[in-house]
Amino acid sequence: MKNVKKHVSTLPLSLRGKKRYVLFRIAPGEKLDKSSVEKGLFHHFLLSFGVLGLPLLRYRFISYNASNGRGVFRVAHIKAAESIVSLSLVDSLHSLPVSIRSLRVSGSLKSLRPLFLQKQ
Repeated sequence: MKNVKKHVSTLPLSLRGKKRYVLFRIAPGEKLDKSSVEKGLFHHFLLSFGVLGLPLLRYRFISYNASNGRGVFRVAHIKAAESIVSLSLVDSLHSLPVSIRSLRVSGSLKSLRPLFLQKQ
């Protein structure tokens, strides 16, 4: 028997869409943990884009650092600007008043890593 694939990938790499990673900062971020930020942002994007728009956004929460209040999420490259505008409209997460600001948009996580780990 020749080489037989055991797993079939869902889509070839050439058909997968481009993505952008957004680095953001939450102003009083020390009060929030990773799971509350993840759930809060998902809920906000769900309310902003709706049930039919959220799959087109291709939102994926990557990580959050509570010590400096910075986090990263992934979106489709054609929806990056819309997600940043929607992110700036967040005024509270889990009944805590916050302000979220986008710091940088990148095509790779490697370039965002130094900024993600910075103290200020």
